[in-house]
Amino acid sequence: MSGAHQNGESERGETGTKHNSVHKNGWQLVEDERVYTKRTADRGNGLFAVDDIAAESQLLFVARPLLVALENAKLPTNCYYCFREPGGQGLWQMTERKEDSLKTCSRCKVAKFCDQKCQTEAWSQYHRLECKLFSRLYPRVLPSTVRAVIRLLKQHKAGILPPGEWEQLLALQSHQQDLANAGGQRWQDLLIMSQGIKGYSGTDEDDDLILRLSCAVIVNSFTLSNATFDSIGVILHPKPALLNHSCDPNAYVRFDVSETDTLGSISVHALRDIAKDEEITISYIDTTVPCKRRQQQLSERYFFTCQCHLCANPDDTPQDGYYWPALGTSASSASPSISILRQKGDEAETILHRVREHPGREYEYLGEIRAAMKQLAQTAAWPLHRYPWLPLRQRLQYGLLGAGRFPEAMLQAAVFVGFINPIHFKQEYHPLRLTGMWTFWIIARHCLEESMSQDKPSNQEGRDIRALGLLTCVVIDHIHQIAEGMPRPRGQLERIIDQAFQEVQQEGGFWAEYWSNRPAGRKAAWSWLDDQIRALLKAEGVSQEIISSL
Repeated sequence: MSGAHQNGESERGETGTKHNSVHKNGWQLVEDERVYTKRTADRGNGLFAVDDIAAESQLLFVARPLLVALENAKLPTNCYYCFREPGGQGLWQMTERKEDSLKTCSRCKVAKFCDQKCQTEAWSQYHRLECKLFSRLYPRVLPSTVRAVIRLLKQHKAGILPPGEWEQLLALQSHQQDLANAGGQRWQDLLIMSQGIKGYSGTDEDDDLILRLSCAVIVNSFTLSNATFDSIGVILHPKPALLNHSCDPNAYVRFDVSETDTLGSISVHALRDIAKDEEITISYIDTTVPCKRRQQQLSERYFFTCQCHLCANPDDTPQDGYYWPALGTSASSASPSISILRQKGDEAETILHRVREHPGREYEYLGEIRAAMKQLAQTAAWPLHRYPWLPLRQRLQYGLLGAGRFPEAMLQAAVFVGFINPIHFKQEYHPLRLTGMWTFWIIARHCLEESMSQDKPSNQEGRDIRALGLLTCVVIDHIHQIAEGMPRPRGQLERIIDQAFQEVQQEGGFWAEYWSNRPAGRKAAWSWLDDQIRALLKAEGVSQEIISSL
């Protein structure tokens, strides 16, 4: 998540430049010739388009951002340098690996690496500066943000940061005074964190600078994610930190785009066509939630009020609307039925919060999740895509996967692909729609493999196997066409999709049948899936009126 520097100070400059320079810590590459920095009265500094830019084009690229750190939970599973999981675990396999192939640093026992090359690169760039500290503290492991700032201070002291980037970082809006005024646990944690950083880093910088730096990192950093947008750490670079927020952004950020199959770069891409001199915006938060919740999150975390068109007229948006025909009223009505609806939503949200407190254990709450979803369904006016039904369905899918109930999880994933994601993300190539389709394909593929391993399936099971086999071919073909579209970025996700596509082609079988008549195969597969989804929604208690409207 980029930091809200709106109405704040940041780096100066009116034109974009391309920086290619060699430093002691390796090759630093920042490609920003398609954007320029400009300050506006209402939003502070932002990035703007130099020329007209086509959808999916790359706007900005940083090869090795100034600050990157894996979250503690990912230290045992991801490489400390390229940030990948061995074999792409989590992107391709449905089952857990019994052993990883990462090599542990023999000195600190904290960092793990794919191979000698990754270990050597990390050692030369930063790990030699922190390894002794990690070794002394082991088995205690410092939090990711603390590790990131300590590394940055040590690199600065050693004189190996790229020229100008330290100054650009310090110029970012820190919101230190806003954080202090807000007080609470967040501010107390920042004070404790900055004291720890001062003690562990051995820096000569004064306490005030370290506190300001800590605030700037907290406010301006992105959540580092893998190719399917699963959180794995924290990442920050001054240039992309200048991107301002919109609940209807025209760009998105990825961290898996590189010439090699690595994570940890920052690349910004156009979500739609962008006109010359138009501001480049991204979303800092989950934009599928209602306006009031979005405004609360932005105010509490980034200290500004969003004034985008979705926030200006929230009642007319998918995030805030209801299925009005069932209410016999309009979006502007303050009728008793709306109050009852909101009460039902609040009750379902309470269940959602309870489940969210136990990530990875959603399978223990399947009954409660289904009950909350049924309560929303019984209103006959709560849209499938509206919060909190959407995240409840996500947790249901996670729980079904955790319980090994893959066919049920597949249908839940299909609901997102068919009826939820298209509402919130209009472009078919939107990264969240693409990863949603990819997730659905992985689960469907697993279900197909399990079904084909059965002895003597019934006639109906045989028909379902054939339909599922054709469906997996249709979906991977569809995903591959989107992923290969030009000028789409080439990242880890595209490489894995291409690998899956090639494997399915080589298998023959269902692919040969599908390829012999693609139009008919597509029609039959999507029709079969549509019937399955509608039957699922009916079983969940969704009104026939809503199902028919989909």
